[in-house]
Amino acid sequence: MTNILEALGIDEPDTLDPTVLLGTISQISPDSALMTFADGTQAMLPISEFYAQHTWHVGDKYHVLTFERDGRRLASTVRPELVEALYAGPVPEIRHGVVRVMSVARAAGERTKIAVALTTEGPVDPVAAMIGREANRVNLVRAALGGERVDVIAWHEDPAIYLANALAPARISSVEIDENSAIVHAPAHQMSAAVGHGGLNSQLAGQLLGLSVTVVADSQS
Repeated sequence: MTNILEALGIDEPDTLDPTVLLGTISQISPDSALMTFADGTQAMLPISEFYAQHTWHVGDKYHVLTFERDGRRLASTVRPELVEALYAGPVPEIRHGVVRVMSVARAAGERTKIAVALTTEGPVDPVAAMIGREANRVNLVRAALGGERVDVIAWHEDPAIYLANALAPARISSVEIDENSAIVHAPAHQMSAAVGHGGLNSQLAGQLLGLSVTVVADSQS
């Protein structure tokens, strides 16, 4: 598995979130695995914090988010914060405060949607900054996540526009939002893309905004 730190050639330790590490599974028990890192430190990876679709083996390497709970150091491959922290490496606009991550919705191992915005007015395109030239930045993050799909979304203060953006790559006709739910109208030929496999695209889009999303076909389509 690609080590994102090496791939980026980063030699400034303060430019990355220190809680993100590349670890190797050194021991396995029925409900957890022990991760060992390059500096010899270790963290426990509970099965609840591991990819549901994967089977772990001793010697496997994963990028993980480490954190403290009840005096123990734990690791996670599934938390949305892992994606945001990984992005601090390839995107200097995040490290310098030009681009801000507004929200992350994730089905770990399958797909992530990450919404970004500029912190100040300027010529920077926040989505382009996250994707990189020839998609080099997003591809590095995807590699660190084992090939997980990462959709970069333009945040917008208007929730209807934001939700339409979040449903990309589908093209949306209109959005109706009522407190905690939304009805999205899409052309019939865009329904599959809007909903996504197993409903995942619309579910993750809704998670970004904290909404329950229902996608319906345009009556005229």
